[in-house]
Amino acid sequence: MILGTGIDLVEVDRIASSFARFAAKEAVSKAFGTGIGTGLGWHDIEVVRKPSGEPCILMHGPGERLLVERGATRLHLSLTHTAAHAAAVAILEG
Repeated sequence: MILGTGIDLVEVDRIASSFARFAAKEAVSKAFGTGIGTGLGWHDIEVVRKPSGEPCILMHGPGERLLVERGATRLHLSLTHTAAHAAAVAILEG
């Protein structure tokens, strides 16, 4: 069952080298319906890559607790970018 979805689009020039990580964290916070703030912070969401190269999310601290509270079993992440824009989609599955 899908518990939440989130998407984010950023202008690459605006945030330089961290564009894909920024968009991913924003999309995850939107999938939880919280946004980035007091309940879910930047450091609670980590973007990593599997050996295959697939991006994935690790949740820490309050983020990990939120994942458990929501009854989520998986958090899916997809990233894409062009020279001008980067986008991320997150799906919270339970």
